Amino acid sequence: QIWRGKGKAMELNASLFGREKRSDGRFPHQLRPPAVEVGLLHRADGSARFRLGDTSVTVAVYGPSEAQQQRKTLLDRAYVEVLVRPLSGPADAEERSREAILQKIFEAAIDTPRHPRTVVQITVQPMNNDK
Repeated sequence: QIWRGKGKAMELNASLFGREKRSDGRFPHQLRPPAVEVGLLHRADGSARFRLGDTSVTVAVYGPSEAQQQRKTLLDRAYVEVLVRPLSGPADAEERSREAILQKIFEAAIDTPRHPRTVVQITVQPMNNDK
């Protein structure tokens, strides 16, 4: 196989990826097949389920809606709130870390200046985790 990076063709080292297949028949460098379903949750303003093999996550988007809390009221843009729910049990530092990363990503992707003094809430719920 050939990997193209920074304009140079580099041959992948077979020993780096190994030649043995995983238990599901994939080589170590192969991804599971992806799938996306949209509009699953009727009470949300938008929703989707993302799957990569047996790993799936459901995402719900609510808003933009009027900010009810002073700390979430930004005069020049929407406040983006991301909640990552754990697969089971109470949320921990791992979920808080994921929330912070996802919040930065969604803030960059959403046209927040178009909706000042509002909140966009995004809830992420893992459904299955095939680690």
